[in-house]
Amino acid sequence: IKPTEEELDDQIDRVRTQFAEVSKVERPVQSGDYALVNISAKKNNNDLKDFNFQDYLYEVGSNTLTAQLDSKLEAVSPGAIVKFNENLPQLGENVEVTVLVKEVREKILPDLTDEWVSETTEFDDIKNLKEELEKNIEMIKKRQVASQYQAELTNKLIEEAKIDLPEQLVIAEMDSILQNFINELAQNNIKLEDYFQ
Repeated sequence: IKPTEEELDDQIDRVRTQFAEVSKVERPVQSGDYALVNISAKKNNNDLKDFNFQDYLYEVGSNTLTAQLDSKLEAVSPGAIVKFNENLPQLGENVEVTVLVKEVREKILPDLTDEWVSETTEFDDIKNLKEELEKNIEMIKKRQVASQYQAELTNKLIEEAKIDLPEQLVIAEMDSILQNFINELAQNNIKLEDYFQ
């Protein structure tokens, strides 16, 4: 359950991302950039008003709007128009999506220094931040392991359990189900005889 350096770095980058700034750049889109876009969609030459975004700041690589959008935007320059067909669960198959890339904005992460950590977080320095993140990751992993163990143990117990139900218990359950059904029919003004007919 000990966190790897990669896991720690990912968590630190998440903290830095919360305080990231964006700056307009004159270059093609890269993963992690923000693209200021206008997005529209058509199906059978009819505009789809439910899928229309103007001046939308989209984080490339977030994979949030459509399955293909991120790959279609990468390496595209500002001013370009991208068109592609997409299957959108909420709007159907073969939807023609048009994207105008108006601007590319680069995400600038703050430098990781003791000074930055003490000014922007509740921790005094990088060492304290890393220690806390390490504890958090360990706690999450412990919960995951415990949950997985519990699920596997429950499945194993169910597989190996041989329970013979007493006949009286089965009859009582059948009676209960039948009585509930009769009550439901009665609430709808239906007699049992009429239901069987």
